[in-house]
Amino acid sequence: MTIRTYQNADAKACSKLWHEHFDAIGLISNLDAQLWEFAVVSKLFFDSELLLIAHEEDQPLAFIHATWEFSDEGKKLDQAIINALCVSNVSHADSIAAC
Repeated sequence: MTIRTYQNADAKACSKLWHEHFDAIGLISNLDAQLWEFAVVSKLFFDSELLLIAHEEDQPLAFIHATWEFSDEGKKLDQAIINALCVSNVSHADSIAAC
C-alpha cells in the first residue's frame, strides 16, 4: 500500500470512496465527481498536499483530508485539522491505520 497526495484525476475516485464510506454506515450520499470538485477542490483554502490517498495496485482504498490550523491572529500553526477520513472497505482499515 502506498500513500500519495491528491491529483486532479482523483475526483472520481474520491467521490466513489466518499459514497462507499457513507453507504457502509447506512447514510446516503449523492456526491459525484463534479460535486466533489465544487465542494472541495475549487475552494481557495484547498491544499492538495493535505488530501492524501491510500491505494494499492492503482486501486484507491481511502483518503484523509485536512486543513492547516491557524491562530486567532491568522498565523498558520504546525497542526492540521482532519476534515474527512473515508475508507472504502472495512477489511482494509487495519493496513491503512498502520500507514
